[in-house]
Amino acid sequence: MNCFVGVDVGTTNVKALALPPDLSRVLAHTSAPVETLHPKPGYAEQDPVAVWSAFRTVMADLNRQLTSAGHTVTHVAFSTAMHSLLAMDARGEPMSNAIIWSDNRSEAEAANLRTTHADLGNAIYQQTGTPIHPMIPLCKLAWLRQHDEREYSFVDATSFRVMRDRRLREALAFDDDFSAAGFVQLRE
Repeated sequence: MNCFVGVDVGTTNVKALALPPDLSRVLAHTSAPVETLHPKPGYAEQDPVAVWSAFRTVMADLNRQLTSAGHTVTHVAFSTAMHSLLAMDARGEPMSNAIIWSDNRSEAEAANLRTTHADLGNAIYQQTGTPIHPMIPLCKLAWLRQHDEREYSFVDATSFRVMRDRRLREALAFDDDFSAAGFVQLRE
């Protein structure tokens, strides 16, 4: 039987399930925990290699369940926690833990956009609909620019997983340069 797979790379777990095309029942499901690290007060990070490992474990388990039952995956959908940021080097390797949505280290940068530069903060809000808050990548990028002199690129969580696996890239028909997949160049 053909089936659809949904994968959620969340804050506490990587989860996946498979459904038939009529969505009438769960054919298979699995999950693996993901640890959130708090190295300093207000920080919330995840080890991208550990998240990738959890993702691979979940996908392998789901594949075993589906294969043994004779199911064929025809569609895959991904969901990831929003507003996470991962610093990458020129080779596409992580340079640090991912700064996840609940990290508040950029509170001063967010406050600056709400007060000192309120016109700019309001313009950003009007154009994006995203409130100025430490969780948004813009504030995290501003914090990193002030506190980290290294050169890096950034990528969202889904793009990192796709980059790590050539077969996944090919299956999802992503371009190798990922120009539309969430990269942000902080310094040139």
